[in-house]
Amino acid sequence: MAAKAADTQLKQVAQRLAAAHPLGAVGEALAYCRLPDGRVVVVDSQGHKLVFSAEEAARAAGEILGGPRRPPVKEAKHERVR
Repeated sequence: MAAKAADTQLKQVAQRLAAAHPLGAVGEALAYCRLPDGRVVVVDSQGHKLVFSAEEAARAAGEILGGPRRPPVKEAKHERVR
């Protein structure tokens, strides 16, 4: 089960990385793998081979797991209204 979850997460990371690539929405990630050094290689539907650093892959995984990053909310001061 853990291997299937890891593969699903890697697929989501590959899709997100391919969609955000400078070539501009190059297409769907058809093949993907994580190299031993942490880099992620994605082959898209256009035939482009894209190699992403471990940092880029970790950032994409964090966005998937944690949702979009939001700035911290300042604590509101409450006043009594009469």
